[in-house]
Amino acid sequence: MYGHTHKEDIQVVQSVIDGKNIGINFYAGSLTSYYHKNPSFNVIEFDAQYMIPVNIKTYYFDLVKANSEGTPTWLQLHDYVSYYSMPDLRPDNIFQYALKVKTDEPTATLYKWNRTRQVRTRPSACNEQCRTELYCLITTSETL
Repeated sequence: MYGHTHKEDIQVVQSVIDGKNIGINFYAGSLTSYYHKNPSFNVIEFDAQYMIPVNIKTYYFDLVKANSEGTPTWLQLHDYVSYYSMPDLRPDNIFQYALKVKTDEPTATLYKWNRTRQVRTRPSACNEQCRTELYCLITTSETL
């Protein structure tokens, strides 16, 4: 798990020897709001026997709403397994999700919006270049 990118991302890690999907990186969103991002925190559920992550839940609050009401209301934004329709967080499932982001515009716009914890309105489009950038972000250990 990594922090301080202020965006929330998940990445599959691939073996340099044979290209197999062998792990995941999770970039947590920030509790600080930063520029055009709602504050958030994550709860990671682990398999008690094997100590591997089985789900990640993200909680956030709408900063504009909190400022107008004078107090934040924390809500669950999503959990990775059910929200992104994955059986679990195995690296192969993250890779399959990345393929869907690359080919399906609604999936890509949702992922893009969730990276900032749904600040403002959901993007209305994510063209081929946008989808390819998101795909590369999920399938490489390089950050944009």
